[in-house]
Amino acid sequence: MKKVFFVLVFVLSAIATFAQNEIVNTNEGRYYAGIEYDGQNQGQFYAEVYYNYPNKYERVRLSNGQSYVVQKMLDRYRTSTGDTFTIRFSPYPGPIRVWFIVICEFTSNTQYHYWAFREYVW
Repeated sequence: MKKVFFVLVFVLSAIATFAQNEIVNTNEGRYYAGIEYDGQNQGQFYAEVYYNYPNKYERVRLSNGQSYVVQKMLDRYRTSTGDTFTIRFSPYPGPIRVWFIVICEFTSNTQYHYWAFREYVW
């Protein structure tokens, strides 16, 4: 019985994770994006993970279209102060060569601070 329950939970969580992905159209093109909730007040912690690998992750500024992707993904959730999300997105279609990783921590119900990184995948 425990094995069946574990498999069921695993399958349902995989489906839920997949359901959080979408294609976002912007004035700069299309992006394949996904979002996950990281808990309360975790922004600096997750940003430090990426800071510690400067050869793999580069700190970047987001363009207007990329900022739109972030906002579109965050609009799915009712947020409160301290909520932290990680958003990953890549240009679509075509082979994924670069991922943008944005960690957002809400400073109020509507305002957030973010850390943005670029990862090249070869």
